[in-house]
Amino acid sequence: MPYAPLKPCAVSGCPELVPSGRCSIHQRQVNSLREKSTARGYDHAWRLFRAGFIQRHPLCEDCLEGVDCPIGTVRAAEEVHHVIKISDDPSLKFVESNCRSLCKPHHSKRTGQGQ
Repeated sequence: MPYAPLKPCAVSGCPELVPSGRCSIHQRQVNSLREKSTARGYDHAWRLFRAGFIQRHPLCEDCLEGVDCPIGTVRAAEEVHHVIKISDDPSLKFVESNCRSLCKPHHSKRTGQGQ
């Protein structure tokens, strides 16, 4: 399977090359400042919804649409992305039309862009 070229870490001035987003050092810094997932609303009910959603949508939707992927590359979905963030509208947390199944790289990219 072809790999995407490495890019500089998303943190300005960091010389580390990564497939996408931040290098491991800067990602750990961001993670340490972040609230735990349960505090952000990702509880047991969410984990059940997420598992079912990925089972129904097993392939990354961005890969299927060819978003930032080499032609023909489709990865398995590992994450469920909210189109409208649940912090903006909690009522959309379990609405399937507000969710997209994404591979880890695509989800990290979207999240890093504030989507």
